[in-house]
Amino acid sequence: MKNKNRQHWLKGDAPDNEADEFARHAARGREELGSEAEAKELMNELDGLFAARFGVSEAAADEGAAAGAKEVPLKGKAETKVRRLGRYYAAAAAILLLVAAGSWWVSQQNTPSPEALYAEAFSPYANDLSGRTMGSNQPTASTVLDEANLAYDRRDYAAAAEGFGRYLTALPTSPAPAAAPEKVRLYYGISLLAANQPAAAKTELEALMNDPATGPPAAWYHALAQVRLGQLNEARTALTAIANNENSAFSNKAKQLLQSIPSDL
Repeated sequence: MKNKNRQHWLKGDAPDNEADEFARHAARGREELGSEAEAKELMNELDGLFAARFGVSEAAADEGAAAGAKEVPLKGKAETKVRRLGRYYAAAAAILLLVAAGSWWVSQQNTPSPEALYAEAFSPYANDLSGRTMGSNQPTASTVLDEANLAYDRRDYAAAAEGFGRYLTALPTSPAPAAAPEKVRLYYGISLLAANQPAAAKTELEALMNDPATGPPAAWYHALAQVRLGQLNEARTALTAIANNENSAFSNKAKQLLQSIPSDL
């Protein structure tokens, strides 16, 4: 409950016309309390419950949100003497709803978003595509690949994805392609992922996961695509398999990322 709303509730101020059903319910609970002192006592006791359970009070959570969502640690164990919850059931029920909302707020502050998890773990795969022919004046597939490679090296992933996609669409049959299609598809998938197209990247990378050459990096970036899509349960399963494979170059990265993904989703 925001500080100003707490004060209005403690004073027994009636909610305005724009108040939602929750605010009206809380106001009806407040009407059962005889005075502002009783309301404050109940609020303090419920704050104690909140602090004992989550390590931060409802009031502290509001102050943290106003100051940049900094968690306020609990000093010592809070005593939870809730003597009046039975007597003031309706009022307590209204505030307990706020406690539930506050616990959600605390959990959100402590749980990184899928985008944050992805951003922390992503780094581009080293570009070792062969057969570059920089300097050609002909609009051949090789020069398209060169341009895509250059964009990838510059971390212009949208341009890289577009270039790799054009190269794969117009693969020459003769002479031989400038680079193996599977390897280009790997960089295409990584570029799609980094260019904020995780769904397309996931599809592209999934087709490479059983390939001996591209399988390990494809599996890692495929898991990152799942993370960025918010598919954290699926990502955890995939990352666990990578982490348990000590022969994978991505084993340690997977272990580190698993530590940041909540286990109780």
